[in-house]
Parts: sequence; C-alpha cells; structure tokens
Amino acid sequence: EGEDEKFTAATAETLFKEGISGRPLRVKDKSRLRYALYRATKSEKILRWVLALIPSHPEHIDAFCHFLSNYNRNKRIVRTIEGILDKGMPYPYARGELWHIVARIADIGYLKARRPLALKEYKKASKDITHRWGLLHFLLRCEKEGVGRISARLRTEHELIQMLLVHNLPE
Repeated sequence: EGEDEKFTAATAETLFKEGISGRPLRVKDKSRLRYALYRATKSEKILRWVLALIPSHPEHIDAFCHFLSNYNRNKRIVRTIEGILDKGMPYPYARGELWHIVARIADIGYLKARRPLALKEYKKASKDITHRWGLLHFLLRCEKEGVGRISARLRTEHELIQMLLVHNLPE
C-alpha cells in the first residue's frame, strides 16, 4: 500500500544493530539488516558499519549500495571502496556495483588516478554484464570529466549494457 517511509536515523541504527554482532562485525540477521538499509537515511553509525561489512559480506552488496546512495562526494566511502577494489573483491557482480558508486561520487582527482586500473580491469573483465556495466559507467564518467575516451567502445558491448549506459554518454 504505497511506499515505505524512511526511518529516522535512530530507528534505522537500532534495527541495523540488531542484525549484526561480534568483532569483527558479522551479519546475524540478514532480513533485519536489509530492511534497515533499504529504509535508512544518512547515519554515521550505519555508514561505519556498512563500510566494515562490505568486504566480508558481498552477498548484501545491493542493500549496501542502496544505503550508500544517500551520500554524495564522501571521501571515506571512496577510500574504502578503493581498498576493496585493490584487494580484489572476487565477485564480478559486487565489483561492478562498487565501480558504480565511485563513478557517481568520486572527484576528478580520483577519476584520473583510478582510470588506468579501470581500463586494465575492463580489458580482462568477465562477461558478467553488471561488472562491465559498472566499469563502463566509471570510464564514461571519466570521459565526461575530460579524462580519456571510452564511448566508441560501447558499440562492441552487449545491447543491454549499451541501453543501460545511454544516459551516461557524453554529449
């Protein structure tokens, strides 16, 4: 019956805390955790917990990314994702989602610094559509900012990827 309302930060923190436990943090109730993440607004506590959980719980990447969509231009998020990508998150789907986040929130300095890694990964990328989509989203953002070119390569990509990236193409 309509959309769920966003929780207050305190409500979301309480619910999220009930879904995790231990040191290092572990997910003990995935339903509670996801429910809180999909309804939470910005919260420094939840952000800290999410950034700690991403490397060890990539199965919740969609919920984590949804929560992270509350933030713009956050250096702590970018640094954490950079570390995860450097260490080699093994799941192509999760890597693609992380590339989407940095494509959206990274500054031009980060784009310049990380473009070579993204190009190298793109050349070796699996056929996983979400992985390639995330990489190309990042590379197209680089192109929009005047850091390299990639848009011509889109013609050789899967039709679904082309369709998903059409709104990211530079003028």
